[in-house]
Amino acid sequence: MRRPNFAHKFTRIGGAKIVLFLCLSAATIQMIVIFSGQTGIGTHAQAVLELSGQWSMWLLVAVLAVRPAQQIYALPVLTRFRRMIGLFAAWYGFIHTLAYLVANEFQWGFVFNEVLIHPFLSTGTLALLLLIPLALTSTDGMVRRLGGRRWRLLQRTVYAVLLVAVIHYILEVRLSPSEPILQAGLIGWLLHYRIIVYWRRRRGRAVALQVGTLIWSGGAWIVLTAVMELLFFHINTGVRLTAVLDSYLNPAGGLRPASVAAIILAIVVLTKIAKTKVATKHD
Repeated sequence: MRRPNFAHKFTRIGGAKIVLFLCLSAATIQMIVIFSGQTGIGTHAQAVLELSGQWSMWLLVAVLAVRPAQQIYALPVLTRFRRMIGLFAAWYGFIHTLAYLVANEFQWGFVFNEVLIHPFLSTGTLALLLLIPLALTSTDGMVRRLGGRRWRLLQRTVYAVLLVAVIHYILEVRLSPSEPILQAGLIGWLLHYRIIVYWRRRRGRAVALQVGTLIWSGGAWIVLTAVMELLFFHINTGVRLTAVLDSYLNPAGGLRPASVAAIILAIVVLTKIAKTKVATKHD
């Protein structure tokens, strides 16, 4: 079988990057449309604030998911798209902050006071401040200037960004925290995956995890995600634990964070099984 030449590989990857860029730009176009609407500027800013925050948070989760996906499915090419995803996460984080300033008419004294008083604003500001140096040092030139070791050390602060950002999101939507709690569960699983891989590498074992390991580690975080939601609702709203548990058992209650996490895990595991079977047949 003839291997594709360099030009073919470049065209394929370049084309995929263009498609990814257009997909990640979709929300920006949507926000422009929102601001060109008929309602007041405050309404526009609030809509953009919510949309940009959701995109930024999910893209941060996607950045964390790149390496596990690369290792699970043996697709090293995925790392070539991580930088773009991270830059768009920073871009939407910037828009999120800008929308908040617009909604408050750039009253800097008021905004500064609010950031000091409200934990959800304090954590959001901290997440943005931590994200800025990551975005500014994402170029190849900055990698060369900092040196590989120092650059990698700086990039690891993305873990702190994720932690602070998901806390910000949970505090911001305290009465309906299902989405950020799902994100917290996914982040926990993806970090746990990295810990397992680290110890396997230390022991000289294969990096890509087997199906059984994916199931037990993912299953553990699905349970933890459910517990997080149960306790959060109980502590913040006084709702009985049994009432929240009923929503998990009642189909009319909709999909809960742990339910969605279970679906995601099932997709990962089934794809891994299918890929393993294909590889076995070729061997």
